[in-house]
Amino acid sequence: MNAKVIRYTAATAATAAIALTAWVLAPNFLKGSQASESQSQGISTQSPVLLAETHTEEAQAQDFTNIPPGQVLRRLNLSDTQLRQMKAIRDNNKSEIQTTTQQLQAAQTELQSLMSNSASSDRLREKFNQVQGLRQKLGQIHFERMLATREVLTPQQRGQLVEFLKQRRHERRKPFLGR
Repeated sequence: MNAKVIRYTAATAATAAIALTAWVLAPNFLKGSQASESQSQGISTQSPVLLAETHTEEAQAQDFTNIPPGQVLRRLNLSDTQLRQMKAIRDNNKSEIQTTTQQLQAAQTELQSLMSNSASSDRLREKFNQVQGLRQKLGQIHFERMLATREVLTPQQRGQLVEFLKQRRHERRKPFLGR
């Protein structure tokens, strides 16, 4: 396995973990509503990975955005207890995620502005490090959510989830297999 394949696999796994958390904990399904709670409050439901500047990360993360909210949960046939646990996990640090996401978006906007101005390299590095720190913080929060979510699922449900994600990945790649 060459370095490019290893790097792609690691990035895909990280993206899947973050995107999975966002969709597994989708408010639409847990509330039984078609209107997203986050969207009604003007809050981005996108994973912090979608905010990344690199095309590779964006493309990988966007692959998961076509999964309708709650579809994963419906396929796993979660019990009422599991649904309550999922909601508690989602609600646990919701405000911290919202605040950090807003800080990240503001820092990215400022970094882009600094790049187009005559800001010093030191100032650009400082802002870049701030953006990276906020991305890492969000990634850590989402990873912890994913771990908590994993604990709620039975081994059979975990297997079903892995198979569902493999199937989705294969379906997304079909148009590109002929290249």
